[in-house]
Amino acid sequence: MYCAISDIQAVITDEELINLSDDEDTGAINTARVEAVIAQADSTIDVYIGVRYSVPLSQAPEAVKTISVSIALYRLYERSGLAIPEKRKNAYEYALSLLKDIARGTATLGIDEVKPIANAGSNKPANDRVFTRKNMRDL
Repeated sequence: MYCAISDIQAVITDEELINLSDDEDTGAINTARVEAVIAQADSTIDVYIGVRYSVPLSQAPEAVKTISVSIALYRLYERSGLAIPEKRKNAYEYALSLLKDIARGTATLGIDEVKPIANAGSNKPANDRVFTRKNMRDL
């Protein structure tokens, strides 16, 4: 995971996290639900940065952790049905914008990129045809 529940708790209060995750009214953070939302956020990140980097990242830079937190928080609000605060919407939109920039190559994570392998094509020469007009004529 690119972020942990503790990273989310550093941004919002435990009470807020309980409100966003505790559908059963147990009065506690539903860690399984929060971890599921973090996994969704991380897969979104991988979709974008996978164009330039080998994913999942073995060690996520701070920027990736921040993006993961922003996306996870937005998704927690979205799934809870509560109104999404403007601050969370803006952070989410910025995170997606940054991911698009990383995918385009106009922003970097500060780690070595894994260049995509160019289409190698076929190793079979063009004049090495199995079926030609000549050898198919009598069939």
